[in-house]
Amino acid sequence: MASPLTPAAFAASRFDYLIAGAGTAGLTLAARLTANPPIHVGVIEAGIDRSDDPTVLTPGFAPVMWENPDYDWIFKTVPQAHDNDRMSLILGESNPAAPELFPYFRKSETYLPPPGSVSEQVNTAFTKPALHGYDGPIQDSFPPLYDNFYKAFELTHKSLGLGPTGFSKAGLATGAHTTLLTVDPKNATRSYAAKTYFMPNAARPNLKVLTGARITKITVARSVQPLRSSGLTTEVHGQTYTASAKGEFILCAGAFQSLQLLELSRIGVPALLESKGIEVLYDDPNVGETLQDHILLSLGPQAAPGEATFETIARDETYFAQILND
Repeated sequence: MASPLTPAAFAASRFDYLIAGAGTAGLTLAARLTANPPIHVGVIEAGIDRSDDPTVLTPGFAPVMWENPDYDWIFKTVPQAHDNDRMSLILGESNPAAPELFPYFRKSETYLPPPGSVSEQVNTAFTKPALHGYDGPIQDSFPPLYDNFYKAFELTHKSLGLGPTGFSKAGLATGAHTTLLTVDPKNATRSYAAKTYFMPNAARPNLKVLTGARITKITVARSVQPLRSSGLTTEVHGQTYTASAKGEFILCAGAFQSLQLLELSRIGVPALLESKGIEVLYDDPNVGETLQDHILLSLGPQAAPGEATFETIARDETYFAQILND
């Protein structure tokens, strides 16, 4: 994903749109905007190019990246009073469910129905094919194999009356069920924004991506009313650069850092900004407030002798090689 441009050359480029963050939202927007050749888009990303990194591309390796500063911001909550004052790791996932977003979910997806060999292992009957997309860039599929732990998990919940009550894409659904994965079954690699939205469009002359550049603030033209952004300031190897656009500046830096960037740019709740010694440029009581999150709770059952687990993959080189070959 790395841009051949230097930070200075990127900052000197002329853009119609500047996007902060080359994640799911940022690269999707960039690809769709630059489908119109006259529109020039620049994307600034804090992380480095990892589009060829096996740790990123291999399904199931996500836990390897958790709390690894090479991959993870390692954001944590404050101590939680109802969880023995423990701090939780924030993984940055979100599940927007507004009905108006549904057509865009379908547009992004190519749903691959489960073959009979999968339906024999786990319950896939609750899925509703008519609610999926079939010609989008993201591959949505079921894994070909399920281990004994997973099969026992599903059957146990079903026996307790906690099987799936519906399909999540259709609305409210509770109970234990098999989830689809964004995995391309042709090569068993992760199907995600960099691979599907950026790489096929990387040669577009109207698209530039700068990696390894952390945005430190939004510059604002104070002489213009109403206030208007005039650029995004970045820091690369201790040097500061400011890129500008004649159109819009789009924040796609995630649920936490998009808001933090606004606050660092003196936009937000006055009481909070002033408590940190930040002069208030624009009073917006919504910035950084009303966050609604959901809990991801991992279960760790004790394995019977001879049963393979994730730890087996990590500790047994022979088994690891077998899994890769399979």
